[in-house]
Amino acid sequence: MLNEKFFCLYSSNLEYSNDNSFQKIKNLLISYFFGSFIIVVVVLIIINPLDFLITRYFHFKSVNQLISLNHKKIIKFPFYIMIFIVLSIEEILFRLGFKVTKINISIFIGLTAYLLLGGKIIKFEIQNQIGIIYILITFTMAVISYFYMPSKIFDFLDIKKKWLITASIISFGTVHILNIKIFYWQLLLFYPFYVLPQMIMGFFITNLRLKYGFVWGLLLHAFFNTINFLLSRS
Repeated sequence: MLNEKFFCLYSSNLEYSNDNSFQKIKNLLISYFFGSFIIVVVVLIIINPLDFLITRYFHFKSVNQLISLNHKKIIKFPFYIMIFIVLSIEEILFRLGFKVTKINISIFIGLTAYLLLGGKIIKFEIQNQIGIIYILITFTMAVISYFYMPSKIFDFLDIKKKWLITASIISFGTVHILNIKIFYWQLLLFYPFYVLPQMIMGFFITNLRLKYGFVWGLLLHAFFNTINFLLSRS
């Protein structure tokens, strides 16, 4: 069932599939359940034993508990913020640019500039003067990128798309290290194992995004986040 036709991440032909809506929904559900199964296996055979090692023999606080503490803080935010706003931003940052067009790359550059400047997402306030400045800079960067970025850059990104896909999956997982409430530099080499679930999730989201388009990757991401959000609140 999960054959080369299903996985298209590194296919030489990244044109969108013409599957009907039923097949798309079916593959979305398959992606969710198969991805979730792999995540559970990884947690049981890698993450939990590693956490036991860290607490029992290295005498650090449980990283699983530190992540859980941060999740408890996150789920206090409104549902629409965590599921739609934050999720959409993640998809733009990590997967919009797979279709290398001027508008997609310009949106990515503008949003990246906003976040690097320190722009807020969850507590955004349009009446805040500095927030307005950030928005203006973001818009300016996007416009400059759209009209003045050399076409050679777009050609280069298109040629290196397979590398970008790999980098995206890894970076999508790695950025979730920020979910660890207290960071111990001594455990730096162990932290990547704790974000393997996000890398696995990113793998399946990326696959569906490349197979059917940006919206379907977004829907799968929303499905993952919604189930996790509801389980965290139960």
